[in-house]
Amino acid sequence: MDDFLLIAKVKSVHGNDGFLSIESFSDFQDRFLKLEKVFADFFGVRKEFIVEAVDYFYKKIVLKIKGFNNSDDASVFIGKNLLVGESKRQVCEGLPFTLILS
Repeated sequence: MDDFLLIAKVKSVHGNDGFLSIESFSDFQDRFLKLEKVFADFFGVRKEFIVEAVDYFYKKIVLKIKGFNNSDDASVFIGKNLLVGESKRQVCEGLPFTLILS
């Protein structure tokens, strides 16, 4: 069973195409450009979602979840925490310890 790391929280829907504006908890902002999937909890069950696109908009990170193609569909994510599997942990080179980003 995989452990999970909290990387962001969904703040709002961005535009009409299903993009989500997120608050990053990560020190590695570029990690979002490489995201392939994220996890979110719905009704006590952790679900996996495919990340379709990631972009920056005025220093904000916006991302699109596959299959959520309009603002109404995407609004179910507002307030949800986004997680990645611990295998996606990133380490700061030169530090004598591993950072857990939460």
